[in-house]
Amino acid sequence: MRERLETKLLHYAGSDAYPLHMPGHKRNPAFLCADALTDITEISDFDNLHHPEGILREEMDLAKRLYGTKETFFSVNGSTGALLAAISAAVPRGGRMLIERGCHMAVYHAAYLRGAKLFFLGESEPESADALVVTSPTYEGCMKDIPAMRALADKFGAALIVDEAHGAHLPFAEKFGFPASAIRGGADLVIQSVHKTMPGMTQTALLHNVTGRIKNEDIARFLDIYETSSPSYVLMGSITHVLHMMEDRGEALMGAYAERIRNVRAFLSTSLHNLALAGGETGRAALCDSAG
Repeated sequence: MRERLETKLLHYAGSDAYPLHMPGHKRNPAFLCADALTDITEISDFDNLHHPEGILREEMDLAKRLYGTKETFFSVNGSTGALLAAISAAVPRGGRMLIERGCHMAVYHAAYLRGAKLFFLGESEPESADALVVTSPTYEGCMKDIPAMRALADKFGAALIVDEAHGAHLPFAEKFGFPASAIRGGADLVIQSVHKTMPGMTQTALLHNVTGRIKNEDIARFLDIYETSSPSYVLMGSITHVLHMMEDRGEALMGAYAERIRNVRAFLSTSLHNLALAGGETGRAALCDSAG
């Protein structure tokens, strides 16, 4: 009989293997907040993700203050569920979307569900579009020129949706030389994973309504459709744990992180003989052109 999953997971957790994969907490107890004892359902005093009025409403208010948005929604179905909801709220049935070919599969799935006609950046241009969807940072760490994407979206009368799944840390890191978040660059909706470059548990994400161009009630309606009706309090607790960590210690943590990056780059810049570091000596991510 094969080893049971739960047994294999416990063996891995007790090993000395260092996880260079996601989630971003790297199994470090200092970043973890919850276990099975906190796995509850919608009971008294714990609110309801699909109709937040109490503690979850307060935690989402904290998120929008930290990120500077009109509204921020929690997603326990990851950035995938948040992308599905964001695109569905912005694009009517049979609408038009201008996207990159390298978008996440969820973008294509959302287009399928809405029956949308797709146009591709650098290949075809519609007369008008309901949404322009780009990925920044890309999976290679490349940043889009978001103000330029905003201008392009305006040309087509489109909402600008940015898949910033790998950039939840950016609003806290700009002062340390990191590129600006799409939240600052004019995007209408921004989707971020809390488990990629932040230490949240897998499946945790945020959907930011930055400008209010897309109605909150439309976003909430599609989150209700795509998310489970039994959202995990373990995952929601992980999101709020990260938010409070960044509120209390975010500047110190990001400053230390930036210093470690500078030290690694300084070491590599003098040690590599056949390779060059991307982004130059400053280490800033390169900007991609509008075609991705």
